[in-house]
Formats: sequence, C-alpha cells, structure tokens
Amino acid sequence: DDSCTDPECTEESHGHTHASHSHDSSCSEPDCKDESHGHSHSHAHADSHADSCTDPECTDESHGHSHSHGETPESKFGITSFVYARRRPFHAERLKKVILQLPIQGNSEESESAWRIPFDSKSADPNSPLRNVVRSKGFVWLQNHHRFALYWSHAGQYFDLKDFGMFWVSTPLKFWPEDEEQLAQIVSDFGGQDNEWGDRRQEVVFIGVDIDRPAIEQLLDECLLTDEEMQQYKAMAASEKEDQVKIDYSKDQPVPVQKKVLA
Repeated sequence: DDSCTDPECTEESHGHTHASHSHDSSCSEPDCKDESHGHSHSHAHADSHADSCTDPECTDESHGHSHSHGETPESKFGITSFVYARRRPFHAERLKKVILQLPIQGNSEESESAWRIPFDSKSADPNSPLRNVVRSKGFVWLQNHHRFALYWSHAGQYFDLKDFGMFWVSTPLKFWPEDEEQLAQIVSDFGGQDNEWGDRRQEVVFIGVDIDRPAIEQLLDECLLTDEEMQQYKAMAASEKEDQVKIDYSKDQPVPVQKKVLA
C-alpha cells in the first residue's frame, strides 16, 4: 500500500514516488536527460530571448537579433525613392520637354512604338531636379493614348516610353486574368467608384541620390492636362471606342462587369 522509496528498485509493481524529482515542478538539473521531467530550458543567456541580443558575434538563431547595424542605403549614399501617382493624363509635348531634363542620351533601343528622344546636351538643364535621378520606371497615361498605357523605362543614360498594352478598362472582360489575387489588384487600380477613368493613371517610381520629390512632382504636375484641356479630352474620349468594363461596387467585394457584348 505504501510507495517504495528504494532508489535502486526496478520492480514495476511497486509504487515509486521518484521523490528526488517532483514531476509537478520543472527539473532544474542541467545534466538531467530524463524526458519525463519538466525541464524549463532556462539556459541563463546573458540576454533574455524577450530582448534583442546585441552580441555582434552571436550566431544563435533563437536570439532576437535586431541587426541595427546603423547604416541604410538612404543614410550611407543618400539614395531615396518615391512613386509619382496621378489620375489625369499628361500633355504629350509638355511631358517630352520634362523627359529631356533627365540625365539621358536618348533611347536604349530602336522601336516603332517608342518615342524618339532627340538628345541635345545644350538643352539639358544642370539645375533640373531630375538631374539626380538614376532610375525611373512605371506606367504613363497620355492625352493622345486614351485606350493604351505606355511603359516608362529609364536607367542611367537611356530612356524609353513605348506602348505597353490596353488599359484594363478598355480590355474585354473575357481577356482578364482569372486569378483572384490578380483580379483584386486590377479592381483596386480602378481607384474607387468616384473615379470615371478606370485604371488609367500615372504611376512612375523615381530612384536617385538626394532627389527633390516636391520639385519633381511640380514638374510633372505641370505636364498634366488643365481643367480646360480635360474638357477637350472628355469630348475626344466620347468619340473613341467605349470602355469595355466597369466595376460593380454594390457588392461586398467589388467585381468587374462587361459593359456590353461584343459583336
């Protein structure tokens, strides 16, 4: 009836208490390997796992290393970036004059669909806020390209602006991707129910050294159509082929809808 307290007894019928190790508490014996013991694994590290380990030579992945090594590309080289985003078309000629302020020498490749950039070093403005831009790319909406987006690509001394394909709003729904994640992104690009132009927009990222974002944005904003020019654009757009898709915002999850059946 009483528990056997002989530590060397191996008779399983005896009620052994294992009094030397209480299973109700964690075993704190560092050399104990008995898996039935509740080991707390409190390995007395100098830095608690709740805090970041600041030992630069520590390679224990269980430690919370902050990797705050002090310098970033921004702080070390002055490299910054931003996305220029607007929902109004550019005036083509005004935009071309701004493009010539980039530190470029012309197009990177021959293409019938690309703008030809007549580089003239004498016309380059050394004080332009674009002079420190080393890379820029994105999508552009021009007033004379109502249905088609143009791809803006600039790297180093070379620049291209060429046809990329129809805006999704101009593309019949049957040609849209079926992937739900892609569809959700496209619907998001339509900008909400108050936007009448679908996914038409300016979206260009600029990367450079100590670039002046407000000054670059002002340059590009001056290329956008004025209110008066927008009225002319709307009249022109009405004569173009009708947009193919609209977004139904009456649903909990907005969905694209084909506006008309093509013949």
